[in-house]
Formats: sequence, C-alpha cells, structure tokens
Amino acid sequence: MRRSAMWCGRADMILIHSKKQHPGEIESFSKAWDGGIPLVIVPNAYPELSSDHIRALGNIR
Repeated sequence: MRRSAMWCGRADMILIHSKKQHPGEIESFSKAWDGGIPLVIVPNAYPELSSDHIRALGNIR
C-alpha cells in the first residue's frame, strides 16, 4: 500500500481499481486498508460483488 500522509490528509475518499477481472485484489486491499479514509470502487467493474458484500468489507463507499 503506497500512500503519502500529505495527500491522504486532503482526500475525502480514495478510488481503488484492479486490472484483474475478479474482485480478489480489491477485497484484499480493502481488508488491509487502515488509512482512515473511505475507499471507493466502480461497482460495474466487479459485477459479482453485491452491494451487501461491499458493505460488509466496511471501508468501501
């Protein structure tokens, strides 16, 4: 996880994306993220992720 305290301090949310066709990398990153800033995904990029599953990850808006 690369991040800078300078830009994270100014961000309201962080958009995450993966080039992989399955959401495993997004789920792993979300579970490991401790930045205190909500994460955002483009939901139609991962149609197998239900809204309930996304909410269960906790830090994706």
